[in-house]
Amino acid sequence: MSLISLPRLRGTGAHRAASPAELRDENRRLHAIIAGSDKAFTRLRQERRAALDDADQLRTRAITAENKAADMQDELDALRAFKANVTAVSIPAGERDIDPGDEPTQPVPIIRVVPLRQSPLAT
Repeated sequence: MSLISLPRLRGTGAHRAASPAELRDENRRLHAIIAGSDKAFTRLRQERRAALDDADQLRTRAITAENKAADMQDELDALRAFKANVTAVSIPAGERDIDPGDEPTQPVPIIRVVPLRQSPLAT
């Protein structure tokens, strides 16, 4: 659909232009369309600016959250290291106190595996 709605040229062979009243009406209608589009364009620019501001705020919040998470991870690592140092066993196994109900673990004897040809049973 065309924005310009002037009637087709009329006449008996000579081209006839639209009347001044038709031109004024068409001019008013087109000015109303332009005014409406200007308002819509202004509104869209405001919405775009608001969306960009919101995006900037979200980006700032994300960076702040990442920094806070990194700080918390550093603190957690420090606490884990402290706990490991506090609960570390520093006394040799032979000198440690054993609770009365606990039995000390005994070393598992090492079994030597040899091929059957070298075994004393192979003879």
